[in-house]
Amino acid sequence: MGVTVDVGRLSVSDVECLAEDFAEFMKPYLEVVGWSTREKQLSAFVGGLLGGTERKSVEPIALAQGVDRQQLQYFVGVSPWDHRPLLGQLQGEVSEELGDAEGVLVLDGSAMPKKGTESVGVARQWCGRLGKQENCQVGVFLAYASSGGHALLDRRLYLPEDWVDDPVRRRECHVPRT
Repeated sequence: MGVTVDVGRLSVSDVECLAEDFAEFMKPYLEVVGWSTREKQLSAFVGGLLGGTERKSVEPIALAQGVDRQQLQYFVGVSPWDHRPLLGQLQGEVSEELGDAEGVLVLDGSAMPKKGTESVGVARQWCGRLGKQENCQVGVFLAYASSGGHALLDRRLYLPEDWVDDPVRRRECHVPRT
């Protein structure tokens, strides 16, 4: 990855180089995800997460990336595929590029406020960002930090007891038993 630009001063060639860098960065991840259909969905989803859409949910991402919303929703939420090779690829890159004997692992929880009630794990629970109990999802994140930089390595969604004890709700949202 070799493009460095001033913020707010992107030329057409800068954007083209960034697009080329992004495509190059995605190659090993696309190789481990499997089928070409999944490759397209993964590229669209990651591009949408990095893009300029205000809401980072499937519908605005699908619209911005020009892909079918239902196919992207299926890929993100239901499609059975093993995410561990993607995490392995990421963790290998972090180790290679940032690895340091003085590096540290950081484990931390974070809550994301939610307006609805249907996102997996949403419940009235402590939301540190808001400083009160609120409707939110809670995630636990593992990061690596060294003098060379920092990166997220893994994440898990916390599932409140109300969700754990409700097999119908879990089944409707495609939450596995284990």
